[in-house]
Amino acid sequence: MNPHRIPTLKGRLDVLCNLLLAPVTICLMLFTRPVLYRLFGVGLHFVDILNNRKWDVVIAQCKGYGWINQATLKVTCEHRPLDVHAILAMVWIGVFGFQLVTIKLNFRRFHKMAGQAGFALASMNTLGSLFLVMHLALYPIETASNKPLLFAPFMWFVAMDMLFCLKRGYDAIGKHDIDEHSLWLYRAFMGSFTTPVLRFYPLVVRYIFGTECVRLNKPRLLIGAVFVGLSFLFGATYVANRKVLKEPFDGYLAVRLVVCLLGVVAESLFVKKHGGTFIQGVHECWKVGPDNYTLRDEL
Repeated sequence: MNPHRIPTLKGRLDVLCNLLLAPVTICLMLFTRPVLYRLFGVGLHFVDILNNRKWDVVIAQCKGYGWINQATLKVTCEHRPLDVHAILAMVWIGVFGFQLVTIKLNFRRFHKMAGQAGFALASMNTLGSLFLVMHLALYPIETASNKPLLFAPFMWFVAMDMLFCLKRGYDAIGKHDIDEHSLWLYRAFMGSFTTPVLRFYPLVVRYIFGTECVRLNKPRLLIGAVFVGLSFLFGATYVANRKVLKEPFDGYLAVRLVVCLLGVVAESLFVKKHGGTFIQGVHECWKVGPDNYTLRDEL
């Protein structure tokens, strides 16, 4: 029996909503700039008001449409599979955020109405992600940095995991099991949040150590961000299980643990081969200064 389980259904729903508020807010902050550029062609440069200078620069101005990747500081232009994936992801974030508001305000009718469309949009988002992964495997984006072998399995796992969670959440509605429905939808969004983590983590590192040090360690960036994403996913699952389930260590958490350990193994092999992690390289660059720093391995 789990002594940390919250006794009331309302209390458990409140905890899940509160745990989701930060990821939803981060997504809205993280993707506002790319959406502005996609829709209006603005937002290539943001100004650091405190230091009175531009704090990052991207390499391209699209003639048509494009998306800014705030992790690699580059723009991908006229890439339709990425465009479909990104638009569906933005819609999924918006609908899910609206659903959180309806739960907090106890607007059950609006929650049910939005949920009917939300499941369809979320499923389309998952299929869009799978299509993008397959397309990138066949036709890599020219402006993308070299990706480790872990990247494609990671993206495939995120998409399939989200599809599985959505199916379980949808089935719970038929059983009128609000507890199970809310937990599986929590898992679905947290799983999809791992891809924004790949972009948010480098932004935090850039803010602390500087953009130039991140640029110099870019070959190590993706594998480090994947490891952070997998670790976050396991932690988020464990916290929710501890507050909601009678037995916190269930089969789903076990799968998360195994995947996280695989991420640890992949990160360790990468470090052994290339002489350091992304965060180690950025910290070393920050200590000696970008002008005096050289990446130990060309990767």
